[in-house]
Amino acid sequence: MQSIILWREDELDFEPSEVEHVFRTQAGFDQVWFNEPGGALIEAQYSSAPDNYYVLVRLSGDRRMISISSVSDDSLQAALLLQKKLQSPLRIMNDDYTFDLKLGDYASLDELNAAIEAAEQDI
Repeated sequence: MQSIILWREDELDFEPSEVEHVFRTQAGFDQVWFNEPGGALIEAQYSSAPDNYYVLVRLSGDRRMISISSVSDDSLQAALLLQKKLQSPLRIMNDDYTFDLKLGDYASLDELNAAIEAAEQDI
């Protein structure tokens, strides 16, 4: 199963309190956990609609990246929301390395999906 990785373009660490604030205040995020056994500093569930399956959004223990448990519309929506709410430009990549994009270049889910599709066709 593919997943998404986000990191800051300036390659600095994420501030855990900022990530937690997004998880606690933005619609779609739920069930915030800390220091979970898999190594995440902070983890939350995200779903864009109550009847959708949730994806897991995790800040790594070293604070260098945020991972999202799949490549789906909900995953991409969570990534766009994080880009909008955090104070730093983000990059987005999947764990198969078929795309690596500047997340701030895309304002909507449709734009981001089109960019991912174009990047994957270039391989």
